[in-house]
Amino acid sequence: MEPHDHISVAGDLLKHEDCYALLRLCWNVEWFGGLEVILSWSAVPPTFDTVKGGKLSGFADELRLLEGDLSCLKATAVTDRCKQHLYDIQNATTHQAVLKSITCITGLVVFHISAPL
Repeated sequence: MEPHDHISVAGDLLKHEDCYALLRLCWNVEWFGGLEVILSWSAVPPTFDTVKGGKLSGFADELRLLEGDLSCLKATAVTDRCKQHLYDIQNATTHQAVLKSITCITGLVVFHISAPL
């Protein structure tokens, strides 16, 4: 290969779904200022503050976060989920609601401890 030959890394990366999903997530985390910002969303915003002429300024359409990406991230963000369940325990109005949250926290902790590094 000659030094001036162009290698299409983007095409290679976007072909593999796992790599593509990770790239979308990392891009959005950096673009919007951190994981906590993304986790605070109830849904992926249909438009963003940097929209110009119907397109995101400097933001590739291919890297737009999908609803499934956000759902998966929220489901696997152990710290965030535990905080939410502790909040739910504080505000529970029934013993059943408290037991449900304790069961969820227990499951998250067991899952986190048993997950391979």
